[in-house]
Amino acid sequence: MTYTSETWVLKETVIQKLLVFERKILRRIFGSTKEKQIWRVKTKEEEEEEEDDEEEERKRERKNERKRERKKERKKERKKERKKERKKERKKERKERKKALYLTDKHNVKFSL
Repeated sequence: MTYTSETWVLKETVIQKLLVFERKILRRIFGSTKEKQIWRVKTKEEEEEEEDDEEEERKRERKNERKRERKKERKKERKKERKKERKKERKKERKERKKALYLTDKHNVKFSL
């Protein structure tokens, strides 16, 4: 890619790498497959089977993602519930302490908590 009139000399190794890359992309586009060191074009059935496999893999991945999301949500909910329970317990403890202090003040009796 050139932005202005920039050019450069390509070495033979770079040219070879570019050609290899180009062939790789063309094989990908045209659906070639390597069998016993020989490249050949895939049959329609092979392409359909590969597409089906890819679709199944995507479905499995979506299903797993939904499972992870549900698990994460349940974890959040449990954490929230535990927080509520701790809050209730602290509130109950404060109420009991107040009641104990009220009783001690009322009868002028002091005991330690």
